[in-house]
Amino acid sequence: MAIIISGETPTYDSETLWAIRQKVVEFSGRYDLITTDGEDAGIDFFIRAGLNFLDRSLDIDRLQARFFSKLLAGEALLALPRLRVLKAVYVIDAEGNEVRLPKVSRRDLLAANIEDSTPGFPSCYAPYSLRLAQTLTEIDPEDLASIETAEGANIEALRVYPVPDTTVDVKVYGLFYSTPLLLSGDKNFWTIRYPELLIQASLLQIEKFMRNSEGVKDQLNALLLDIQQLDFDHVDNQIVDVTRMEG
Repeated sequence: MAIIISGETPTYDSETLWAIRQKVVEFSGRYDLITTDGEDAGIDFFIRAGLNFLDRSLDIDRLQARFFSKLLAGEALLALPRLRVLKAVYVIDAEGNEVRLPKVSRRDLLAANIEDSTPGFPSCYAPYSLRLAQTLTEIDPEDLASIETAEGANIEALRVYPVPDTTVDVKVYGLFYSTPLLLSGDKNFWTIRYPELLIQASLLQIEKFMRNSEGVKDQLNALLLDIQQLDFDHVDNQIVDVTRMEG
């Protein structure tokens, strides 16, 4: 069954959410989940689920991202929107050097009585999750003063110790959930680099939510084969031109 586009055909390229929708409904046969002009009528739910599946399935260097921000004097909490795995935290000292902060547990940080500590240059950090009742869709990383007490906060963060006595530049390395796909023209890492994986992951979610166990098994096996190939590529990149050192 072909998708019937009413009026003028939208000018979206093959790397957009709009194009991903067309392929997912084409391969799944779920034309009831898309409108006649190619817009969402339920299909985006499965694409978002597929996107999250891919983000959680891979932990390789090529997917690592950097997040830059600042901590103002007197502020110890830094929000990390869409963070999945925190890898490393650096702060920039007065000479412009990057200083990697050691990680401590949140319990140790609380035991240090951070609120009453003498301000200074940060010497360590601890992961810090903000979990309250209602989800906030957006939190401005520049406006940190009220995040801890904001009703509905649901976001990953980190705390540094001691509290900075001046503005500090912070660089965070980690794995982040991909940029959300909300509008038809939206693009992200998966739609640009590996659209076929996003299509397969979306099809997997349709099978899963429809409770088709055989379909889930077949789709998952096919998807994991391609994901495994990405892992192999990563290993090849790590060992290429490496000379074995003999003792």
